[in-house]
Parts: sequence; C-alpha cells; structure tokens
Amino acid sequence: MKVQIDHIVKSGEKTQRQIAIECGYDGARSNIISMFKQGLTRLPVNKVGPMAKSLGVDAVHLLRLVLGEYNPETWEVLNAMMGNRLISKGEQVFLDRIRAKAGDIDVYPETKDEVKALDALVVAIADRKHSELHRAATKVIK
Repeated sequence: MKVQIDHIVKSGEKTQRQIAIECGYDGARSNIISMFKQGLTRLPVNKVGPMAKSLGVDAVHLLRLVLGEYNPETWEVLNAMMGNRLISKGEQVFLDRIRAKAGDIDVYPETKDEVKALDALVVAIADRKHSELHRAATKVIK
C-alpha cells in the first residue's frame, strides 16, 4: 500500500488531502495518509473500500493485505469460510481465461509438470508486476 500511495501522491495524480477526503476523512486530517504510509497507524477495515477506489487498486487484494498484516487470524477464518469467493480482479481474469479456453471441461493441473508450468506462469506474471511497481516507485522518487 505504501508504494501505491507514494506513487499516486508523488506523480501528482492526487494529493494526500484528496485521498483523505475520498476515504471519508476531513480534509484537515490529510496527515492520516502519511501515517498509513509510514506504518504509524493502521488502515481501518471500513476504509479499505474507499482507499482502494481512491488508489485505483483492487479492494479484495487490499483487504487481503490489510487483514493479512493486521489481523491474520481474521483473514484465515474469512478465507476458510469464503474460500474462492473472495477473489481479486486479477484472479478473476485467470478464472475467466480458464473458462474461456476450457469450455465445458473442468480443468485443473493434475501432473507435476502441469503444476510446475502453472507455478512458473504465475511467478513470471507476479515478478513482472512487482518490477513495474518498483520501477514506478523508483521513477517517482528520482
């Protein structure tokens, strides 16, 4: 979340004040965004949706990050109960592609090679996204 907020604020897309207001805080409390960035205060769960919208990120993914860091037990319970119904937009893209390509067949990796190939694909995509975020953050800092 820190990288996302830093990138948006430093790029001039939005000020911390704008983000604060979009998250339901009084404009005078824009320092709350700095406190989130610095880890001095936690993003309240009820602000995950507005923060995700303000930052242009997926709300389920942000919820997973927030609960995973602040309340891992709560996330484990929710994930166990809701399982695959709590998916991010990125995860939905994977599901949509699987459904589009598989047609009426229920596909899943069965062999070690299939699991290995799927793992390699996911890691490659995650590495690319991580690099993009890192480059964006580095570019903004310079």
